Amino acid sequence: MVFEFLRKKLQEIVGPGADAPADGGAAPGRQDYEERRKAAETLHAEGRTDEAVALLEALAEDLAGEGSFPLAVAVRYQIQAWKPGAESETPDEGARKMAARRDETGPIRAPGRKPGADVPAGIREAPLLADLDASEIAALIESTGRRSYAAGDVVVEEGRPGTHLYIVTRGALAVSTRGAGGDPVPVGTLTVGDAFGEVAILTGRPRAATIVAESEAECLEISEKSWATLVARHPRLSEVLETTMRERASLAAEAVVDAYRRRKGEGA
Repeated sequence: MVFEFLRKKLQEIVGPGADAPADGGAAPGRQDYEERRKAAETLHAEGRTDEAVALLEALAEDLAGEGSFPLAVAVRYQIQAWKPGAESETPDEGARKMAARRDETGPIRAPGRKPGADVPAGIREAPLLADLDASEIAALIESTGRRSYAAGDVVVEEGRPGTHLYIVTRGALAVSTRGAGGDPVPVGTLTVGDAFGEVAILTGRPRAATIVAESEAECLEISEKSWATLVARHPRLSEVLETTMRERASLAAEAVVDAYRRRKGEGA
């Protein structure tokens, strides 16, 4: 009954074409995720915060089920902002629930695979960091911050030192690099679930591109200092990030820029 109620509320706001998944249904795609967050925002703006929070709680459960932990954490932040105290569970408790939900329904689960085992082949098709275990998810919850951007805001600038890893949780970001004449050249777009800044975190290289919000956008951020603390406590996280980004090389902002430069003969 709860899921049917939420589905009807969602349809009232965004129209009959947008279904929130029923219990046991498919995990949310990117468009559905954005629609459900916008639906919750509409309810909140109307003063119907309890209904908005209920929508987000259902969405967070679906995201955890597919292993989209950064997105689930972003939704958790939104719930806390609208209704402080609504989320009474600790990061450890929340993380255990997320991991259990993923292990029940996640797309990369495998019979006999132990939590924390090597990232499975095919991670390119799975959500970013979908293989984290419960303790690593808790560390992600504790170490991330959430930042919103207006259309046109510069998130990172080419050539500047990189001090944060970012995961896109709302909207779209435009990636550009300086051309031979110094003018910005568009080379790609980052959308929900994509990450950038990992090269700066892992290698200390300066930013390889400028990234600007195309629309209202939101990112989870992990600072270089927080990342160092995370890796000290959970050494596997560095390997997971490196392996995941190798698998997703074509999606990384730095890889897009490198490919552009190779095509233009400007160097790798």
